Amino acid sequence: AQVSKAINLAFVTSEDSSFYTHKGIDTFALENAVKRNLAEQRVAVGGSTITMQTVKNLFLTQERTISRKLQELFLAWHLENTLSKDRIFEIYMNIVELGPGIYGVGQASEHFFGKRASDLNLLESAYLATLLPSPKTRYRYFCEGKMSPNFSDMVKGLLKRIDRKSTRLNSSHI
Repeated sequence: AQVSKAINLAFVTSEDSSFYTHKGIDTFALENAVKRNLAEQRVAVGGSTITMQTVKNLFLTQERTISRKLQELFLAWHLENTLSKDRIFEIYMNIVELGPGIYGVGQASEHFFGKRASDLNLLESAYLATLLPSPKTRYRYFCEGKMSPNFSDMVKGLLKRIDRKSTRLNSSHI
């Protein structure tokens, strides 16, 4: 409730567009992650939902192993059966790392834009959401005072996805 609707929309669209419809685990995203990781013969993506990221950040190590992923799946299922979606999202938004030593959207909005999270506009919100999944690496754009063409394209791409999502939501209520 203390962040702008724009930031909620940006993070859900960027990180887990089906957050409010799945039960903590997005089997489609996991299947795609497994296929891609096998094709690339490395752990390229994790297929984690916001709920899974929340339990990983709260309770688990950052190691990329099958046993840690299984723990993440169980804890995500348990969290979804214990807390509301809004509470899970609130916790996530308060602990997500968005730069070196910068945790939560409140701290990030002050650091990057000098304003409260409730005052962020859609572009600023998309910028923060696009820092993931590599906030420490992407922090250099802030330090350099400009975005690379690739990072700028990623922010614009997220804004387009948000626009399409908003258009679909608005047309489905007509």
